[in-house]
Amino acid sequence: MNEPEACMTMDQWRHVLRTAATVWDFDDFIAHDASPTPTETWWAALRHFQTQDVCEAFSRLALTLKFRPKLAEVVEAAREAAGDRHARERQAAHDNILRLAPPSQRTVEGRLRVLDQAAQQWRIEQKAELERLARRYQLDGADFRQRMARLDEPGPYARRARELLAGHVEPGVGIDAMLRAFASASDTTVSDGDDAASPGSA
Repeated sequence: MNEPEACMTMDQWRHVLRTAATVWDFDDFIAHDASPTPTETWWAALRHFQTQDVCEAFSRLALTLKFRPKLAEVVEAAREAAGDRHARERQAAHDNILRLAPPSQRTVEGRLRVLDQAAQQWRIEQKAELERLARRYQLDGADFRQRMARLDEPGPYARRARELLAGHVEPGVGIDAMLRAFASASDTTVSDGDDAASPGSA
């Protein structure tokens, strides 16, 4: 599972704010004495982002805004910057996978490595799609992180595939038995549906 990203500290945020103050007027932030100060309020909304994403957000906004951006605009720009950074990191990871020499499949270990590489590439693509959906439909942060975490956990079919490739299968529990079980379950579902739709079931 990926390590959690480091959040922006107050000291880092003050440094970002001083940099942004070279473009816009933030004097009221510095002169404000009441608590919470605007500096603390903005940091509370932005501290979950990485510092580099907040810096990139201000850089992008500086190209289009004459006056100081609103907090919501900075949050949205930081979210887009984080999404773009994740996309670049995923692409780099994807490129590294493609540059790997395909392992030989003559051994069990080789076949397992092929399976792991394919699974990793699939996870990269699924995370990219999930991030696109999150930006489009504004998914909740906790829900988004939970869905991302689920992609890192191998599902029952992936675990079963590893068992079959590794040969850790009891007699009579191979792929043929699995297919028969799936076919039996499908037949049962169809039969139940037919009974429910028949005139005698009314």
